[in-house]
Amino acid sequence: MLYHDWKLHKTEENIFNCNSGGIPHQHCMDIMIAERMK
Repeated sequence: MLYHDWKLHKTEENIFNCNSGGIPHQHCMDIMIAERMK
């Protein structure tokens, strides 16, 4: 596991609509809040 020495406080994926350029499409934003454990 890549984050074996980190404590994950929050992981979230948000998909949202966008109409930039006049073409409807979607974007994805991943959020991860972590604290390195010592």
